[in-house]
Amino acid sequence: ELYDALVGMSHEDPNEAALFTNQLRLEVAPRYRAIGLGGDSGSLVVSKKDKKAVGLYFAGPENGQYGIANPIEKVLELLEIELL
Repeated sequence: ELYDALVGMSHEDPNEAALFTNQLRLEVAPRYRAIGLGGDSGSLVVSKKDKKAVGLYFAGPENGQYGIANPIEKVLELLEIELL
């Protein structure tokens, strides 16, 4: 299920935001405290079920309660690269 996310672009100005459409919303697993924290942007998101890349993490609230990732297919397409 794809998700549209309004993401703050400035810590100083809460009105500065961008809308990212068709993203992945990642929910934290029950036994963990966070899905991602500051500095985790650019991390590869891998499906636990089939161990395949599904996204590229780029945003989430400071507490890591959820995260937002670009779908990996779109990232690969725009960068004109492929995973081996």
